[in-house]
Amino acid sequence: MSRSVAANMAYVQQLFQQTQQFMATQPALEELLAHLETEPAQFRSIAFESASVSLARLGMSQWENFFISEGYKHLFHVDIGLGWAYAQTGAFFRIPSGPYRSLRHRMLCDGMGYYFALYRGRKTIKSQQYPTELDPHHHTGFDQGVGRRLWYTAQGEPERLRQLLFPFSTSRHPDLWRGVGIACGYVGGTDEELLPKLLPLAGSHLPQLKTGIALACLSRYFSDSVSQEIRSVCESICKMTFREICQLVPSKLNAASADALLELSDWIPQFDTFFA
Repeated sequence: MSRSVAANMAYVQQLFQQTQQFMATQPALEELLAHLETEPAQFRSIAFESASVSLARLGMSQWENFFISEGYKHLFHVDIGLGWAYAQTGAFFRIPSGPYRSLRHRMLCDGMGYYFALYRGRKTIKSQQYPTELDPHHHTGFDQGVGRRLWYTAQGEPERLRQLLFPFSTSRHPDLWRGVGIACGYVGGTDEELLPKLLPLAGSHLPQLKTGIALACLSRYFSDSVSQEIRSVCESICKMTFREICQLVPSKLNAASADALLELSDWIPQFDTFFA
């Protein structure tokens, strides 16, 4: 296992828990935002994700105030946190069914999938079961979250990832690989020998792996948290620079404003075709 991957994973998990502990003090919004901004940029979005979980459990009005103030800059992570809260409380079973296509819906369901894979891993990973109440329209995002968790469970080891992912039905592999790409893009490390090993494993699902990495790129771009890790992953797997991937976004959406990011979330699923 790459030391950089191990260190990144350990830090992310510790930061999530530390933020949960801070949230237990019930800080005012201004105090919360000031606290979150003390976290170095590289993993600040994880702190926002953790805060999102706690605020959503308290009530959507508090969550929405958080989102409008500064949370939108960490759009994907804050939506994932909302999915965590839905999974914890069972509220996601009340989400209306329908042909959801927006990335925000996918990320919300991603948070649910990660949560179930983390806390109910025997059913979710070992037995490859969906929660019985889960509407099929939520499966795409749910499996993306499971894929993210598989990268953590595998501790960044490609062979271990193969053992965890391949038993799933092949129909689920595209979404699982997209999730792997997101996680790899966020905590993938800089190991020039490790990352290329993912290419033959992904096989025909390499476009989804690259899409996940591209999503991690945009998350880091809009949250101003570009790292050497994401640059390395872009070049090793996508064969593109970080800048080249970000330039795929239409210029009219290339602004870190709430309106632009919300519009971007509906446009981004087109990434699935860029890497085909």
